[in-house]
Amino acid sequence: MNHTYQQPTRHRIIQEQRKKSKVKSQKSKVFNSSEVVEVARGLIVTPYKFQGRVPGVGCDCIGLVILTAWELGLFEFDFRNYSRNPGDILEQEVKKHCQPLSELTEGALVLFRINDVPQHCGIITRYRNDWGLIHAYENVGKVREHRLISWWKDKLIAVYGLPNVNY
Repeated sequence: MNHTYQQPTRHRIIQEQRKKSKVKSQKSKVFNSSEVVEVARGLIVTPYKFQGRVPGVGCDCIGLVILTAWELGLFEFDFRNYSRNPGDILEQEVKKHCQPLSELTEGALVLFRINDVPQHCGIITRYRNDWGLIHAYENVGKVREHRLISWWKDKLIAVYGLPNVNY
């Protein structure tokens, strides 16, 4: 028989990473919020790609959150039935999988209202003795971290905790 080597597709590589993450999460079911930030920081400089879900290759704002959760094995959830201005669907999907928090805290998922609709999200960090934000932002073209400036604070509408994370 003639067997030829097939290079694994990106999809297969991601599936294997998710399986490994799931095994890791079964060993340690509850994570510290700083672990969420550590994983999210590992995605910094990943290029912005609408509906992307591949570390180092491309992701969008919700993709950043989903990739972080997958890496920790927090959930296998994904959704891609949204436009560049997702509106209420983004908030509805987040509410299905995360718990509302009453205040900013490291590792929390935050939603922002831009042009009167919820259409952007990120992960809160401690950044240079202040609140920071890790997010995939199309205008910048990549995942980045920076101080949570007043422009973003004014647009913040909700704070959520990821499942199985101590806040």
